Amino acid sequence: NTQSNEETAGMVRLIYREISEEAVVAAQKAGHGEEEVLPPYNLQVHAYTCDVSDRENVYKTAERVCKEVGEVSVLVNNAGVVSGHHLLECPDELIERTMMVNCHAHFWTTKAFLPKMLELNHGHIVTIASSLGLFSTAGVEDYCASKFGAVG
Repeated sequence: NTQSNEETAGMVRLIYREISEEAVVAAQKAGHGEEEVLPPYNLQVHAYTCDVSDRENVYKTAERVCKEVGEVSVLVNNAGVVSGHHLLECPDELIERTMMVNCHAHFWTTKAFLPKMLELNHGHIVTIASSLGLFSTAGVEDYCASKFGAVG
């Protein structure tokens, strides 16, 4: 949704800001001025709505992004859903959707954008996931398993 797109765009801006601040500190410690380390950023952030549980929709949206934007320097995988059911009470369809959105989508978006990043020897892929991918807890077993697929 639009709010999620704006949140993601805000996260990307924050990542660039933090990278810039770290570079300034490193430059100052090394005795260099800020202007020697930081190129001026003409930062453009684009956000697209896509049903990441649908592999073909991911690939079609990726094609559209490449046509409209060009080179993608940073891909942020941030989608996530929670069924909120105990495993034995969770409908199979919800388990499948959780796995598709929280795990499989990372593979599809990466497959869509990584080849060009490798060709250009430039780019970053950021995976936003939960610490619940590192352990499980009652009531969100499918969520924990899906996030392990992303961060485990």
